[in-house]
Amino acid sequence: MRYVLLGDIHSSEHDLRAVLRHAEEVAPDATYVGTGDLYECTVSKKQLPLAEPLPFQDVLLWTESFESLVTFPSVYGNQEERILLVSVGGGAVRERIEQLPEVIALNEEASVIHGHQWEWGGSPWSLQRADAPASVTFYGHSHTSMLIVDGVRKPVVFGKAYEIVPDLLVNVGSVVANREWVLYDAAKRTVTFQKV
Repeated sequence: MRYVLLGDIHSSEHDLRAVLRHAEEVAPDATYVGTGDLYECTVSKKQLPLAEPLPFQDVLLWTESFESLVTFPSVYGNQEERILLVSVGGGAVRERIEQLPEVIALNEEASVIHGHQWEWGGSPWSLQRADAPASVTFYGHSHTSMLIVDGVRKPVVFGKAYEIVPDLLVNVGSVVANREWVLYDAAKRTVTFQKV
């Protein structure tokens, strides 16, 4: 089975359409799974706490045409957490966000998580410690395509298939601005970084 892993869309319909077209060309048979931050929250974490919650439509960048594109399963990200924290109302879209899981298992060896739950910091700001839910973990959050093997960051070449090894962390990059995604071939046991 093949998977298209994409995330950090941040409500960018233009970038998402480009990535979906590209993924369909490269892997028309693949299953799509999101790594979170599908939506953009207009309230930054620096503005928290709010005196009172705001109307849902005031904190979420959203259109019906965008929503029609995010039909694939996804984990939640920090943007979704903040949207729920600072808003009231929202109907079906809010219900969808509330139902996003923290982790999605793809198979016995691979899972998806957003990654904001882990320890980030330093200068430059980067991943300090990860509690990976699987031997192969796909994540996002930093908007940087990255391959980490046994805690060591490896250079990424787009279009190159990397063999799966134990304790592998794969940051799929971001759809917004970068138009990056990852193809995971479970049968061939490879991950390939892609960029539109």
